[in-house]
Amino acid sequence: MGKFLQVYALNQETIAWKKLDDLEDKMLFVSTTSALSATNSRDRITSLGNKVFLDRFKEKDGVFYSLATKRFHTFWSGYNNDDWCNTKEYLNCTWIEPSFKTNTKDELQW
Repeated sequence: MGKFLQVYALNQETIAWKKLDDLEDKMLFVSTTSALSATNSRDRITSLGNKVFLDRFKEKDGVFYSLATKRFHTFWSGYNNDDWCNTKEYLNCTWIEPSFKTNTKDELQW
């Protein structure tokens, strides 16, 4: 089981990986089948930034890693641990980024 999680960014100029200790207002969503990143805009919940969301669950709660605390957490069950012991990985999970665009009636006609 993982004891910690590390995030790296590719420096485009030097073509070298740099370890990140803080994602600021950014979020990463990582699973075995997909990954995406998002920025936590001001109109969203402010506590979502600087986290890596995983395809792991503690009972029914999704597990995330906080770069601020360097620990694994859930939002609802109070899970707070330095590793992801006693969590389950869902191998067929994927992340889907929703589109908040509103379609007109004509666009929905097939």
